[in-house]
Amino acid sequence: MSLLEQYQKRKEATKPREIAKLTVKDWITTTLSVLAFLVSISTTYFTLVRKEDDFSVFISPAGYVNTANKQLDFSLRTDFAFINTGNRPVSLTDVILMVHQPKLVEGDLEPDCKSGEQSLIPFDVDAFTIKPGEIVPKKYLLPSRSDDEEAKSLRAVVKISEKNLERKEPVFGTCLWISYITADGKSRGRQIPVALTKFEFDKKIYFALPSLLLFKPGDSHTLYRWSNSIF
Repeated sequence: MSLLEQYQKRKEATKPREIAKLTVKDWITTTLSVLAFLVSISTTYFTLVRKEDDFSVFISPAGYVNTANKQLDFSLRTDFAFINTGNRPVSLTDVILMVHQPKLVEGDLEPDCKSGEQSLIPFDVDAFTIKPGEIVPKKYLLPSRSDDEEAKSLRAVVKISEKNLERKEPVFGTCLWISYITADGKSRGRQIPVALTKFEFDKKIYFALPSLLLFKPGDSHTLYRWSNSIF
């Protein structure tokens, strides 16, 4: 082989190869493969990697309080809807009615259920678990309508405090305390202010209704929200 032939052969070998053009079918196939890969990655992330707790509740209380005999005698029916929009289960353990009365003869009562004289009335609650994506309606009564003797003994009665009796406008506040256990094994709780109620106890009418609701009955209350999301 001559030098010229060798040179031409090497030149042919070093020419850039033409890239084959993709047809419409090839483009569709490639696009679908990429999309399937992305869907697979996102599914793995949301099911195995991403952890999310999102637990909330709707509350609709109804009833009255009898203020005769210098005591607050509650007759309540409270409807709850517990909602788990996270991807991990959560267990409800307790629902407690918190009642607080002023320590002073004058001044306003704060609606936070942290000031004043406090009394706790537990609802008759059996612990239950709320699965991801589940809504669980519950109805709790005070006093309890349970046949259980221990539950019957939990009367929803609170003595009116001496300072409250001395006030021109006796008042008490109510909150709900909801306890639950999240998927990480930790016991948590959330306090929700419900109402402030002014009342009279020296007349023939003893039934007290809320003077000021501290929440809108149609609103949901976030109990716990957490996520390890990186997005």
